[in-house]
Amino acid sequence: MAITTKIAGLVRRPSVVSQIVDNLVERMKAGAILPGQRFPSGEQLSREFSVSRASVRSALNILATRGLITRRNGIGVFAAPLFGIHNSLNDAVDFFEMFRNYGFIPEVENAQLRTELPSEIIQNALNLAPDEQVLVSQKKFQANNDPKVFCHVYLSKSVIGSELTKRLEADPSANDSLFAFLDERPELKTKYVLSDLDVGRAENCPFPDLPLDRNAPMLIIRQVGYGPNENPVWCTHEYYPEDSFRFGVVRRRV
Repeated sequence: MAITTKIAGLVRRPSVVSQIVDNLVERMKAGAILPGQRFPSGEQLSREFSVSRASVRSALNILATRGLITRRNGIGVFAAPLFGIHNSLNDAVDFFEMFRNYGFIPEVENAQLRTELPSEIIQNALNLAPDEQVLVSQKKFQANNDPKVFCHVYLSKSVIGSELTKRLEADPSANDSLFAFLDERPELKTKYVLSDLDVGRAENCPFPDLPLDRNAPMLIIRQVGYGPNENPVWCTHEYYPEDSFRFGVVRRRV
């Protein structure tokens, strides 16, 4: 199902490639294409959608990147087993965009927004003085009502400025899409992200009313986003329940 996005009074319709991807994902979710089943050929899909073979190849490349299909040389393309959500650790992707890419309905629950003095870890991550206040957002990201990520977002008031601070204090959902929230200011636009991965248990996740057994395993990703001037802009601590995500990484030989 294609999603039409409305921005500032203009309607941006999904590209042909996006529509093909959405259609094929919906078929897989509905069971019309089963795990391990061979996909129609590129020529068949080209005729079905009345598009060029190049558009079909682009759509299949996107599905392959998401881990939804496998290619067997000389044989064809096959549906991969559906495994929640797959994301490459090489890509910094907004949760909303990621969930929509997989045909899920993204939701976020803003559990809390507070102002506090930064811990030593956050001071070091954002290069802050001990008395610089930070805004801390606690968010639960869900896909089709299934909790996928429990997230703490740390933003320095002095870095994002008074205008964005007031907006976030008035509406804690303003930074549900963190990239979109910060991209409004060119100097805050994320250039790259440094991530640190760890493994813990639910008891290590400081989230209110966590709906998990305290001993349940969780993947923990701590991230710092840097702006165009190489300065740290934001920090997140993300907690992923077991089986909520599958991550991949590209490793190049040096």
